[in-house]
Amino acid sequence: MTKTFTVMCQEASGYGTIWIDYITVSPDSAGNYPLATIQDLATKKCSEEWGRDWETDHSILCMGVIEGSVNFLYFDDSHLE
Repeated sequence: MTKTFTVMCQEASGYGTIWIDYITVSPDSAGNYPLATIQDLATKKCSEEWGRDWETDHSILCMGVIEGSVNFLYFDDSHLE
């Protein structure tokens, strides 16, 4: 059974916006959802949406994983710029 995770990514430098989205993950052969797999899928999706080559550009880091889909009412990262 697949699970949905809310994930957050940002440039490794700490600059720029924080990307937040949902990903759907299938379990591994043992029925687990390894954190490393979730982080890889998150950075891959973020890289694609930001027009980056995930295979060669490793400047995006997954900085948060929440199990389930969360409805954000408000999020403002403008103070980070």
